Amino acid sequence: MSSLAKTFWGMNTTSAGNSPNPKPSEPPSTTAPSTEIPALVTIPDPPRSIQRIYPAPPSLVHGKSTLAALPDALGRVSVLDLHECEVIRVFKGIRHSQCAWLSLWDTISHSLATNENTLPTDTSTTAVEKRLSLVLVIYAARGVLELHHMRHGKRIAAFQVGGGIRLIETCHGILGSSFSPVKVLPRSKCFMIGPTGKVSEVVLDGKI
Repeated sequence: MSSLAKTFWGMNTTSAGNSPNPKPSEPPSTTAPSTEIPALVTIPDPPRSIQRIYPAPPSLVHGKSTLAALPDALGRVSVLDLHECEVIRVFKGIRHSQCAWLSLWDTISHSLATNENTLPTDTSTTAVEKRLSLVLVIYAARGVLELHHMRHGKRIAAFQVGGGIRLIETCHGILGSSFSPVKVLPRSKCFMIGPTGKVSEVVLDGKI
């Protein structure tokens, strides 16, 4: 009797074909299989580990970013020319950094005189041109904010702003994509958000 009870309770009362709650069949997937895209250009540097990519605001000419800031795990920030795939600048000693971009119109005066050594004496011999300048903003975890004129300009300023800052920019490019070239693009502004939630804008006064 005991062996009969064990046999009874150990039996599978439902077969695979008579399941009380059959699972509905899943529809075939319509997602196309992924395609591996090989890298066309690489920059071999085994010790370097890029932590983030910050594309610059798009160009007014072709709507693409021309530069990108690349912080790495070695405490460096490299500036990459996206067209030539060349590193044009390297800033060292900036660990756990954040980057952002400022764009502003810079006024340049050109002399129309034929002699290069002749200075313009009145407005009739001077042409005024406006160009869009890029400024790279770098924030280090030690609380220092640095501003560098791109591409090959000098460091504009450095400030002690304290720790726990988060950089936010209002306009940046998209890698692998482009915007339609337009005459006017929104300026890229940069803001700092402090540990208490206070928001401060990074502003440059005067020419750079």
